[in-house]
Amino acid sequence: MPLPLFQAHLFKHINVKTKQVWKWINMARTEALPGIAIVALVILARATGTLQFMEWKLFDFYLRSRSAENLDDRIVLIGIDRTDIAAMKTYPIPDREIAKLLQKIQTYQPAAIGLDMRREVPIEPGHTDLLNTFKTIPNLIVTEKVLSPKIVPPQGLNPEQLGFSDFPLDADFNVRRQYLGIPIYEQGKLKDYKFSISLQLAKVYLERKGFFLKNGIRDPHTMHFGSVEIPRFKKNDGGYVNTDAGGVQVLLNYRNGKQPFKILSLAQLKAGNFDPNWLRDRIAIVGLIDPKFRSPVDTQAIASSKMGKISGLEFQAHAVSQILSAVLDNRSFIKVWAEGWEYIWIIGWGILGISLVHVTKSIRGNAVWLSVTSGSLIAISYICFFAQSFWIPIVPAFLGLFLGNILMAADKYNQKLKTRIEERQDIIDRIGITFHNGPLQTLKNLMHGVREQRLLPENVPAALEKLNSELRDIIEYFEKEALTLKAQEDVIQIYDCFLSLHDPIHELFYSVY
Repeated sequence: MPLPLFQAHLFKHINVKTKQVWKWINMARTEALPGIAIVALVILARATGTLQFMEWKLFDFYLRSRSAENLDDRIVLIGIDRTDIAAMKTYPIPDREIAKLLQKIQTYQPAAIGLDMRREVPIEPGHTDLLNTFKTIPNLIVTEKVLSPKIVPPQGLNPEQLGFSDFPLDADFNVRRQYLGIPIYEQGKLKDYKFSISLQLAKVYLERKGFFLKNGIRDPHTMHFGSVEIPRFKKNDGGYVNTDAGGVQVLLNYRNGKQPFKILSLAQLKAGNFDPNWLRDRIAIVGLIDPKFRSPVDTQAIASSKMGKISGLEFQAHAVSQILSAVLDNRSFIKVWAEGWEYIWIIGWGILGISLVHVTKSIRGNAVWLSVTSGSLIAISYICFFAQSFWIPIVPAFLGLFLGNILMAADKYNQKLKTRIEERQDIIDRIGITFHNGPLQTLKNLMHGVREQRLLPENVPAALEKLNSELRDIIEYFEKEALTLKAQEDVIQIYDCFLSLHDPIHELFYSVY
């Protein structure tokens, strides 16, 4: 083929294909507009935080639904309850009793001791004894509170022996994050940097194993031990939107199980009624566990929690355990996608929901495929969370998929209904025109012929026969039209086969089989 002819043929082919593509794009844009609007509304709802509550609840459900984990025997809780306080016959607990308790624990040679109790003012008798005890136990970490309302720690403590107990609350008053570090500012200038009691305890324990706390490598604003970098929480991570991400925060991967940690009562400790190896080279955390004396922490993420609450002592144990397990056991922190990938994921599922309406041939087929894709979405999110601890957006993706599909299916059905109405109106119009141009004209001519006596009596039967024939032909024609429309409504397509819903049920079953 000569080059000019080939070029002309090529340009013509490209022009035709381009017009086809633009025609398809314009048609898709017009027909998919309702679904696109729904996906846009879902994205807007997520971006404004409207879906936060649902995403948090699903996150809690996934954490709670995991299989039970083994007890973390590296951490032992020494919980003081109302029975112990009743035996002391006084409250608040005097400093001398706390000093004796810490000295008793130290005899078992624990790796670290955490005192998660308020000691901002002396509680006599025995305040001097307590201060001396603090100095003689270098692996002791004492709690303080650096956010309002503040709790000042006892005087004379080494800064390395202090750790704050603050934690961030979500809008539903549940705790899903923990602070690792908080900068302290005065008059707009950085004065100090504080670490949490959970991080301080983990730090003391891991240093004995050869893992030292350093600044992050990929993210210099976070922290790492050895090769494990702690993923820093950002304001739009996971299901959160514009959340205060001040300091260094991390999503809390609670340890699931009937008994995540060993708990000793003060009476057991005093009587020595336990295995000494429970404390040797372990982390011992001391504190109140009775809700009467210390407010519990709200969380729906632990299957074994009572009424969705755990003690503050248990919360600190979960926070310590998360760090130890990540560094020593390769247990994952909760991870999230970058914000841009999350929105691509949501839009993708929304487009899939819209596309199903165009691909499927019937409402039933669309319902089946919508169920399959919805199940696939949940399965993918489930596998990502349980296998890799990835928290990916489920609620907005599901809403985009489901609502976009339903609205598009309803719009498609509405358009189909309008088409059927127009078809019926067309039949009615054609009936009127056909009657007017056929039988009515014949009848008119017959009547004029009779009146004007132009029609002979012997020709009347033939004229009536013609009228009768025209009427019957019209009736038969439109009966066939009506049957065709009825058949279109009562026929379903399965692959390349068309099945009539008027067939006997056993024949339908056989055809499907």
